[in-house]
Amino acid sequence: MEISNKKTKQTIVFIVGAMMAGLISILNAPVLTRTLTTTTYVEYSMFISLVSVLSAVICMGYDSCYMRFYHKNTGIKFLLICLSIPTIICFLSCVLIFATRNNILEIILGEKISILECFFFCFYLISKTTARFTLLTMRMEGFAWNYVISDCVERLFFITFIILFRIVFGDVPFSYVLVAFGLGFAIEVAINIFRFPKTNRSFYYDNKIENAGGELFKFGVFLGVSNIIMFCIPLVQKIIIRQLLDVNQAAIFFSASIFATAISLISVSVNNVWEPNVYKTINEGGSIKSAFHKYGIFISWFLLSILGAVLVFRRYLVYVLAEQYRNVYIIAPCITFTACFSIIYYFYSVGLEISKKTWVRFIITPLELALSIIFLYFFAEIESIKTVAIALLIGGVVSRIIGIVIGLMMYDTGRTLIKPIICWILSLIIAIISLYFDDSISDVIIGLFALIAAYLVTFKDINEIIKTFIKTIKEKKEINSHD
Repeated sequence: MEISNKKTKQTIVFIVGAMMAGLISILNAPVLTRTLTTTTYVEYSMFISLVSVLSAVICMGYDSCYMRFYHKNTGIKFLLICLSIPTIICFLSCVLIFATRNNILEIILGEKISILECFFFCFYLISKTTARFTLLTMRMEGFAWNYVISDCVERLFFITFIILFRIVFGDVPFSYVLVAFGLGFAIEVAINIFRFPKTNRSFYYDNKIENAGGELFKFGVFLGVSNIIMFCIPLVQKIIIRQLLDVNQAAIFFSASIFATAISLISVSVNNVWEPNVYKTINEGGSIKSAFHKYGIFISWFLLSILGAVLVFRRYLVYVLAEQYRNVYIIAPCITFTACFSIIYYFYSVGLEISKKTWVRFIITPLELALSIIFLYFFAEIESIKTVAIALLIGGVVSRIIGIVIGLMMYDTGRTLIKPIICWILSLIIAIISLYFDDSISDVIIGLFALIAAYLVTFKDINEIIKTFIKTIKEKKEINSHD
């Protein structure tokens, strides 16, 4: 896969952007845990999971279709086709919100939703759905800075509104959280819409769309249903956890999302670079096998390294949270591993998208949900955040390994996975051990072992990747200087 100077710059921007967004999310955590009551914080966490499910239902995989076929079907007609189904489902979802505000929504969120709150909820859904497609356009057109800035601004404005509500009203009930979310996403949409006139001119012309309806349905619907179930997983898990644990323990467990959020932002950054290049290369008849091997080694090294770093510093990282949430350090490595393994899964299972076998995700995702529920209730008698963390870890890892195996069968990389697998196994063992050896000395010993092991297993490949990257940058600079 040829790496141009423009792609190199975009890669750097996306990485820096992920770091900025991650830092903002980390800084948001101390504000939310200190501003919201324990009950409101649990409601906030449940709302995040609920909205993720609704967003997946609304998009129904057509957002992924928009990205998958973007380089083959540019044109405003293609965008409108991709938006047609989400628009209809979004309208029906808004109607459903009003219809279920006194029963289903109350069960999920734990409190009744007023009519005014329903309006803000719908406003938020519309803004979030629109933001998804505008962000994808920025991503596929290579407007990295626009993508990064709009994402960071949305997060900054959300927490800014929360702080303002606290200063003005003295308390921040759940209804104010809804308002802050809606306004934040509306600002993000506005930033990206103003960038549309500067997209590639071909975007505004109706190019030929070969069997658009059939292709979109074949690729998108199975993936969309899979995404719905995937986002149902944390929602169902949280509902069960809220039943198994008391509200204080549940709040502590939910506060661990700060680690998952930081990793998920890195995952988004990886996908921003990886997926568009994969789709474009495959559509042009190229091969990604060499890049597949190099990136695979890198993210496996990253998994083990970040786990070691979290272990060494976990007692200090939790100081960003309010005092009553700081016991979350016990499960921090376990949550980090589960989140990092999601990056591994989506990277190595990209063969499903390449071969248009997205129906496989329709099997893998329900399997993860089923395993999570089984293990949660299996450990139900031992009501502690440790056993809950193990249950979620086992369910996620087993199902994703199956997805990775099938993905590699669909697209053979032509290389062995011995080194990545060693990193995965070491990371899994360390994540589980860290739950029961949680004193400061053990943290340093196990954490340093993880960091050293990550380097020893992959040092040759990592050094080669770094040298290649530096060499490529130098060559591009020389070419530009001659031009």
